[in-house]
Amino acid sequence: MGDDGQGKKGRPRRRPIRSSDDWRHSEGLLNTQWRQSVSQRPQSLGGRYGGSVYGYDPTVKAVFDYRSEYVRDAKDGVGNARRRAARFTLLYWVLRLGVITCGALVAIFSAAQLPLWLVGTCGALAAAAEAVLIAANLQQRSVVCGLLADEMSAELRSYELQVGPYKDDTRIENLHEKIEDLRRKASTEKFRLDSAPERGSDESSSSAK
Repeated sequence: MGDDGQGKKGRPRRRPIRSSDDWRHSEGLLNTQWRQSVSQRPQSLGGRYGGSVYGYDPTVKAVFDYRSEYVRDAKDGVGNARRRAARFTLLYWVLRLGVITCGALVAIFSAAQLPLWLVGTCGALAAAAEAVLIAANLQQRSVVCGLLADEMSAELRSYELQVGPYKDDTRIENLHEKIEDLRRKASTEKFRLDSAPERGSDESSSSAK
């Protein structure tokens, strides 16, 4: 019978015991393969964002990913601000054209001596649309969102090009400080626009008293 790798009664053959020299040789191969795999990792983790290649720390990569995620979040914020500005602008002009159209129809219907209820309806629609424009501050909101998007986009371009305050290793800290400052100012302005109609009504009621 041929040797099929099994001993007597179908039992598998025992592997020969390795000597200490064999184990040292295997350990050397593993160390060499580990160094080669580490040396192929991105070098962008060096400097402020990591140590040497052989001192690789997984937590450093996590910090680097968080910073990249913040930059992506800022870019998404630019797109969201531009979409909100476009939405506010569209709604503003729809209502403004409605006011103009209804006002023109009031004059036309009055000259044509049409029923008063039709003239009154057009006048009421024009007044309602104008009230919504004043209360919602749509044009001011569009300006705030548009300026926020433009300023954040300018800071991100400077960050990507590494110019201005983004030349050294603290550029991500400078970007964070600038972006958060812009967002804080925009939020304050939006809050002011939200409370502007209420303040106006309070002032008008106090003056009437």
